[in-house]
Amino acid sequence: MESLIPVLAFLGIFVGILIAKFTREEIRNNRNYLLVLSKIIIGILILVVIVFSKNFSLLFIGVLLGFLSAYVLSEFLFLGLVLGISFFLKKDITLITSSLVFMYSLVYGSLIRLSTLTFSKILVLFIMFFLPFSIFLIDGVLMIDLVIGFVAGGLSNYLIGNKFALF
Repeated sequence: MESLIPVLAFLGIFVGILIAKFTREEIRNNRNYLLVLSKIIIGILILVVIVFSKNFSLLFIGVLLGFLSAYVLSEFLFLGLVLGISFFLKKDITLITSSLVFMYSLVYGSLIRLSTLTFSKILVLFIMFFLPFSIFLIDGVLMIDLVIGFVAGGLSNYLIGNKFALF
């Protein structure tokens, strides 16, 4: 049953596209508010993840690596890592992170145009989102504070930047 949580969180893109199809004028008029909402969601996700860090030197290194890698990687890779971390750390925050990822996916899906979204772009987003779950199959090798920093740095790049792209 827990394996369906990431799938439902990713389906927010399709729900957002469906909403955008029927409410194009409202989304066009409220685009700035939706962008602010997406930044608020990312900020909350960063705070939720950083709370569980114990080694701040690894966290700092991870933040630097994540911030720099966010220029070439999609935010959906970082969102997948957030969900993976929530499964790995505590079951209590899984509901919070999955809800926030769903809301971000919903906003993301409503902001992109249906005409610019192709099957290959959806496939790339799907792979980027679910790739981090294969990393969490290896329990003993993982330095969780480094991954938390990587996620926080990558998402903070999207928080302070104007980047809202498909890749």
